[in-house]
Amino acid sequence: MEEAKRKAAEKYLGSRPTLNRREGLRVAILPIKTTTDMPMWWDGGFDPGRAITDMIVTGLSKSKRFTVFDRNNLNMLMMEQKLGDSGLVTAETAAEIGRLAGVQYLLCGTLVEFTKTSSGGGGMSIPTPFGGFGGGGSRTKVRTAVEVQLLDVNTGLVAAAMSGKDETSVGGSNFSLSVRGYSAGGGHEEFVSSGLGKSMNKVALNIVDQLEKTEIKVVETFKPLEGYVMGVEGDQVFINIGSNEGVVKGMNFSISRTKEMVDPVSGTKKVVQMPLADVKIISVQDEVSVGTVPGAASMGIQAKDYAKRK
Repeated sequence: MEEAKRKAAEKYLGSRPTLNRREGLRVAILPIKTTTDMPMWWDGGFDPGRAITDMIVTGLSKSKRFTVFDRNNLNMLMMEQKLGDSGLVTAETAAEIGRLAGVQYLLCGTLVEFTKTSSGGGGMSIPTPFGGFGGGGSRTKVRTAVEVQLLDVNTGLVAAAMSGKDETSVGGSNFSLSVRGYSAGGGHEEFVSSGLGKSMNKVALNIVDQLEKTEIKVVETFKPLEGYVMGVEGDQVFINIGSNEGVVKGMNFSISRTKEMVDPVSGTKKVVQMPLADVKIISVQDEVSVGTVPGAASMGIQAKDYAKRK
C-alpha cells in the first residue's frame, strides 16, 4: 500500500508544472464543503463551496507569502488515495495529503451560510436555465459565510483560523446565478462577473487577505517521542506512551530492538538498534497507544522493544 501511494505521488508530482520557487509557505487548498443540511435554493450542478474555493485559489496564487499546490494534481492525488472522501480532514488524512503533495499546510473549510431572501414584488420573473429569479420590482438578498482553517500537515493541528462573510442585495432583473460554467466544468467568467459572483468573490478575497496578514502558529512538528512496546495481540502493538506525551492518531512509529554487539576492530561493545517494523497509531489513550502492522506477532515484536516516532 505504501509503495503504491509513493508511486502515485511520484506520478502526479513528476508531471506537474514547476512551482514558483520564491520563498513561501507551501499550501494545498481543499474544496470548501457545502453543508448537506443547508436549504438548497439553487439548482443545477452549481456548488457554492466549490465556487468560493476557486476564487480563493485564484486570489492566493498571487500571494508572496504562499506557494499554492496545483489543484488539478491535488484532486487526482486525493481521488487516487481515497483521502478525505467524507469531507472531514483528520490529523491522519492531513498528514497523508501533506506528505504526498509536499506541502506544509492544508487550507480547508465549510460554507456555513448561503441563504436567499426576496422582497418587494411585481414585475416579471427572469427565466434562467435553473429557474426564475426575482421580478422587475423585487430585490434578492443573499448572505454568504465561510469558515476556514489552516492545518499543519505534520500534526493536523490548527495553525490559523478565520472566517469571511458578505451580504448582497440586487434588483430582480440584475440577479443571476450564472452557474452554467460551473455545471459544465469550465468558463467561470459569466458567474464571476455576476452580482452574486462578485459578492462571493468578496468573501474569498477577505479570506485571502486574512491569510496574508494573520499570525500562523509555529507548531512543534517533530517533538521527540520515544517509548517501549508493552505487548502484541494479533496485528496490534501496544506502546507505553499516549496523548499525555503528545501522541495522536495517525502517527507512525518505528519498532526496533536494542542489541549489544562487539566491534571486531576495537573490541569495544556497541549498542545497535535492529529495525523490526513500522506501526501506524490507530488508537490513543492518556498513557497508552495502539498501533497496527500486518503480521506484528510473526515479526517477532515483543515487550520491551523500542518505539520511536518517525
